[in-house]
Amino acid sequence: MNTEFNLYNVHQLEKIAVPNENGCEFVVIAMINYCEGCGNYTTIYLLDGRKIVVIKLLHEVYELLPAATFFQTHHKYVVNLNQCKQYLKDEEMVELENGSKVKVSQRRIQDFKKTFLNLGPRVR
Repeated sequence: MNTEFNLYNVHQLEKIAVPNENGCEFVVIAMINYCEGCGNYTTIYLLDGRKIVVIKLLHEVYELLPAATFFQTHHKYVVNLNQCKQYLKDEEMVELENGSKVKVSQRRIQDFKKTFLNLGPRVR
């Protein structure tokens, strides 16, 4: 069995294939809460509370996700916009529906606000 760590985009099924010890797991994109990058690894946090760690850079995982639904708030984080509950200005964080808080960088705050207000195109 091939244990090479690759992610394959399966947009027509609205899933991505995420490698695991047995091969790969097909994850429904809508079940992704947010992703956190740390070096060569990305942790995918799911709505059911599970975490999946993959050997891929955050931007590689981000490229697999639909642009209309996911936004990179910081060099370490990508969030599912459908899970955003509120922006916490004083903390420069976005709070997700499950209570998790994710950093929003100064560089990306205006694009983040525009995305929610539908005032302009989204910058990747």
